[in-house]
Amino acid sequence: MSHASAAQSGFGVESLEGRRLLAIGDLDPTFGDLGRYVAPNPTQPPGYIVPTDFAVLADGRTLVTGNGLNNIASVFRLTADGNVDLTLNQGSGMSGVNAGGRFASANAIAIGPGGKFAVAGTNGSFYGTQADSATVAVFKPDGTEDDSFGGHGFIDTRAFGVGFADLAFQSDGKILAVGKKLVRFNTNGTVDTTFGGGDGAADVVGREVTIDRNGKIVVLGYHAIFRFNADGSPDTSFDGDGIRPNVNGTDMTFAPDGDLLVANDARFVTRFNPNGSIDTAFGHAGSVTVYGASSVVSSADRVYVGSTVWSGLIPYDDFVVNAFTQTGQVDAAFAAAGRVQTDLAWNVDRLITLSIQKGDKLLAMGVAGTRADRVTGPVSNVTGIARYLLSTPPPATGTQLPYSSNPAVLPDLIEAENFDRGGEGVAYHDTDSANLGGAYRPLEAVDIQNTTDTDGGSAVAFVKAGEWLEYTVDVIPGGNYDVDFRVASLKAGGKFHLEVDGVNVTGAMTVPQTGDWNKYATVTKTGLNLSVGRHVLRLAFDANGSIGYVGNFNWLRIRPGTGPEGQQPYSVFPYADTEEVLARNFDRGGEGVAYHDTEAANLGGALRLSEGVDIQPTIIGALWNVGWTRPGEWIEYTMDFTQGGPFNLNVTLASQGGGATFRVLVDDQTAASFVTPDTGAWQTYSTVTRSGVNVAQGRHVIRIQFDSAGPTGYGPNLASFEFKKA
Repeated sequence: MSHASAAQSGFGVESLEGRRLLAIGDLDPTFGDLGRYVAPNPTQPPGYIVPTDFAVLADGRTLVTGNGLNNIASVFRLTADGNVDLTLNQGSGMSGVNAGGRFASANAIAIGPGGKFAVAGTNGSFYGTQADSATVAVFKPDGTEDDSFGGHGFIDTRAFGVGFADLAFQSDGKILAVGKKLVRFNTNGTVDTTFGGGDGAADVVGREVTIDRNGKIVVLGYHAIFRFNADGSPDTSFDGDGIRPNVNGTDMTFAPDGDLLVANDARFVTRFNPNGSIDTAFGHAGSVTVYGASSVVSSADRVYVGSTVWSGLIPYDDFVVNAFTQTGQVDAAFAAAGRVQTDLAWNVDRLITLSIQKGDKLLAMGVAGTRADRVTGPVSNVTGIARYLLSTPPPATGTQLPYSSNPAVLPDLIEAENFDRGGEGVAYHDTDSANLGGAYRPLEAVDIQNTTDTDGGSAVAFVKAGEWLEYTVDVIPGGNYDVDFRVASLKAGGKFHLEVDGVNVTGAMTVPQTGDWNKYATVTKTGLNLSVGRHVLRLAFDANGSIGYVGNFNWLRIRPGTGPEGQQPYSVFPYADTEEVLARNFDRGGEGVAYHDTEAANLGGALRLSEGVDIQPTIIGALWNVGWTRPGEWIEYTMDFTQGGPFNLNVTLASQGGGATFRVLVDDQTAASFVTPDTGAWQTYSTVTRSGVNVAQGRHVIRIQFDSAGPTGYGPNLASFEFKKA
């Protein structure tokens, strides 16, 4: 073991001095080399394999396929903790696919019944010609060829085009393979002529194939999504004819409720209902924006999207994983504000695909650009895998700690299922020892199930009188707060209350009858006086409702109390003059306090849905912009200026048609006035600047005041602004 401490290595785990707890989204230091596996020697197996796909076995071991020497397709296996498993294929550590011709190319791998696995690809010349053939090779769980398939472990055919792009096992062991056709093979490798048009094939060109929970076959094409019945006929219940057009997909997965999530155009992830329509309740009008989206995968409570971004050092690129709730909101509980960027091998890294490992780990696999000595010599493309934590290890029983690495900072929304760690009688009390819902934190007794409610994902369910949950929080600043509880009950609900450090601060609260266990309503208690500092909240359940349960609990939100005293910075601390201020992060406090909007609805439908400011996704670094601005509206931002002016005030905006006017005020005094230019389109942004803006050192409230509209009737879309020292 190296004498360098983990903190010195820079991989996210600190030494005992100043140690922090591991958090959701952190690299898992128990996997590979402190969270990463990178093939160590590109000249030796499995280092010379350029990966194309991977699959995770039920026990956590990982199978990786790709192309090796002479482009011969190969498979190797990693142990669950990220080390090469040399027991594969009678101790060779590698399974090879060289069916019929000189070269074979692996495109996809799938795991079947009993742990056998199959690889699909192309067989033929090095450069690829019309004489190439399509190959499927099947292996036993130990990595040896399954001779019962095709007589020698593979089939090699030109009947269905020049290659297969993807494959999937049915529960009966039959294999679906897609390329220029969708073909079904029997377990012995013969074509299943009961499928499709009598020749065993459905006429579709696809890049991915999967099977939904109802046995329907879904194919992701290059410009559409296709769904077939089990016999290969088009499923006309899907968008009327079995085809959802105008979808340029790169990857797909199913959400827990059966919806289909598709990464498309390498820019968006869109959620489709089972009938093929877009689920407009997800994200913004059914989509979330992730540039370079190459992979999407879903857990019970989150949607993860993989991409590759420039690291800032030419020519280096890094893996990126973005996390969203099941409703399409950025999940700030994952890593840093819902996003983690990982450097694999000091050169160009490219994320290919994601997978969930054993329910509580996320694997990101791709190409890692490395060198034989990691310093000089030519760059080689090898396999790189990063593993991220999707839950944090529980502390020893009896030690109460926040669910994440640090307490929630109030004001904020607290997910009910993110109660403290420490176990029964310490962080919670549950009247039975099993997690009856089983959707989250399965090793603990609190009953958690999935929900489709606003800001949902998971909810605490099967709640009985006498049970309780605790949450360690930091209140910054102290003052007057209101608390919202998101609750549901099929019939008349029960009673509950909230305690702060053992003191009942709400009195008895009642869960209303919402008519369904997954139909939620919000009940509110106003006028809580919370002092600054660390506190323990207890959500205590007092009495059962009419059918024996208190109710279901999705979240509680503690927010500044109504009235001017409730205005607070959006984040824990105000923006500083050294930072770019994102327009969407206006102060908390509500209508007439932190903002004024002429209608009550968030017309953009993205972020902060309970507030009236209109927020929508954008295509630049700010990710969201304030739009639909009208004369008389305003938004405010509390800022700390570390130095006095003068400043250059830069405002990034977009407008279809110019001429609108707005002002920037500092403590109600106009500091700068602007006339909006015509940028050409509502999502074409430019920066306008006013110099010589004087602001004194100290804390100030900045107001953006929209005074007049342009020819469209609106002011500009606002992405961000900054005070830059002149």
